[in-house]
Amino acid sequence: MIPLTDYESLEQRDDSKQLLRQEELLVDAQEEIAIAMSREHVSKAELAKRLGRSRPFVTQILNSGRNLTLRTWADIATALGHRVIPRMIKDVPAAARSTTAHAVSTVEIVGSSISIPPKPQVREIDL
Repeated sequence: MIPLTDYESLEQRDDSKQLLRQEELLVDAQEEIAIAMSREHVSKAELAKRLGRSRPFVTQILNSGRNLTLRTWADIATALGHRVIPRMIKDVPAAARSTTAHAVSTVEIVGSSISIPPKPQVREIDL
């Protein structure tokens, strides 16, 4: 039997799953912001100027996720000429996931172009 990773162990514990999902969301948001900044050729200093905030504030958002609220994320997206479209997907236990289907996306920068693998397809439902 293959031993569980730290992530898989945390995911199986009810007392840590909620915090794990919060951290995943923050990391996803930070990655989306960094990708948008790269695509738009916007520096931390320029983003701070567009937001009317300090450069350390932007650095803090990108490094720790501290102070990153949905409102702040929307403000950053707007300053970069983007929108945030949140989606919820059905949670699948780590043991049931295919390692290839749920592999972590990587960003490849070649010259001035960025290649980003497509995100998994999400089925939308009407509520």
